[in-house]
Amino acid sequence: MSSKAYLVQWQTTFDAINDSVCLLDMNGKILRCNKAMESLLQKSSKEIIGGTCWKLVHGTDKPIKGCPIVRMKKTLCRETLVLEVDDKWLNVTVDPVIDETGNLTSAVHIISDITQHKQAEKALKRLNEEFLKEHNQRKILSKSLIDLLEKDRRKIAMELHDHIGQILTSIKLNLEMIHEKLKPGGMELGAQIAAVQERTIQAIKDIKNVSRGLRPAMIESLGVVSSLRELFNEIQQQTDIEIRFFSRGIPKRFEEAKELAVYRIAQEALTNIIRHAGAKNIFVNLVKKDKKLLLSVEDNGVGFDQDKVMKPSKRKRSLGLLIMRERAVQLEGEFTIESQPGKGTHLLVEIPI
Repeated sequence: MSSKAYLVQWQTTFDAINDSVCLLDMNGKILRCNKAMESLLQKSSKEIIGGTCWKLVHGTDKPIKGCPIVRMKKTLCRETLVLEVDDKWLNVTVDPVIDETGNLTSAVHIISDITQHKQAEKALKRLNEEFLKEHNQRKILSKSLIDLLEKDRRKIAMELHDHIGQILTSIKLNLEMIHEKLKPGGMELGAQIAAVQERTIQAIKDIKNVSRGLRPAMIESLGVVSSLRELFNEIQQQTDIEIRFFSRGIPKRFEEAKELAVYRIAQEALTNIIRHAGAKNIFVNLVKKDKKLLLSVEDNGVGFDQDKVMKPSKRKRSLGLLIMRERAVQLEGEFTIESQPGKGTHLLVEIPI
């Protein structure tokens, strides 16, 4: 093939490429360029050929910092560079041209316009930053709501235990005194007083149970595992549900917020099961694995359609599920739930410890 025919073939081939392409000598001078390069530089081939790439693209007489053709002289390998020029982002690739003796003779310069890609990256980064900001704001808000909920629970528990409980205890003592002072002929009245005494004693027990549920003070002295066992025993005494509880590797005491979160999530999960699942068996596992607490609650109840229950819609989502999820998220944990109608429900919470 003649030299002229070769050059025509070169020009035809590279003009068909959408990217800007040019052939440079080892001093950075442009020997050939395609139509796309003319369009990129807004110059004719006559104005481009003979000039250096750094002069034509960057307006400088010396190679720019990180110039791929300078690096390629040392490596004899493909070199790349991403740079911003006049509101455009360009990906520059330089491939070496080596002769039969292994000498570097020239280089093929390919410039791709990646402006749209970079703009999309920036937009995505901006969206991620906005999402993270909103996520953090939501976490702060949900933490405030959870803290307020716990504060209200403590207040109500104290009111029940210290105020209502004391009143009922006083009534119980007064009834005992009245019962002791009855004359032998007041059998009917005595029976009525005894019945009221029994109801009062039951009310005191109920208040203690409610107060303990609102404020699980046992955690502070016995830890979360013992507190959960006590909770499960109470539920089994009050229902016909069998609860199988397994724990392994759980420290007696750890971070207070995480102790309370584990207890509350388990408590809320069982409350939901009792109210809605119609389950007869519940399996609860609490184990420590790879610096994480894993709480698993599984039941054999009626299950539910996750898409309908969890998906945002005009219908109200389960507040209990939302609170459980938020408790986990607040502690950088994960909350997952799997359920199908007729196939029970499995809840899994992972909290770093």
